[in-house]
Amino acid sequence: MPDMMAGLTEAYRLKRSLRVIRVDEATVSDSLANFDAVVGEIEESVWRETTSGQLTASWQPHPRDETCTACDAKTFCPAIGNQYRGAPLAP
Repeated sequence: MPDMMAGLTEAYRLKRSLRVIRVDEATVSDSLANFDAVVGEIEESVWRETTSGQLTASWQPHPRDETCTACDAKTFCPAIGNQYRGAPLAP
């Protein structure tokens, strides 16, 4: 492992190993507002699914690499142009 790191400068390694996130009133307020919006959307979707009994009509898809890769609904996702839609694939 040390041989692999020999070509990387200390500054580069530090920049890649640490992620500095600004924490102030504005960023905390924005984060809380975004969190509240996501929770609200989830609660609405759960309510719609519970009252209607329809899964795909109750949830709004937001296709992204982070979510589609792990989603159980990708075999029937209504998102148009979703590159992950279709039968599951073995790695």
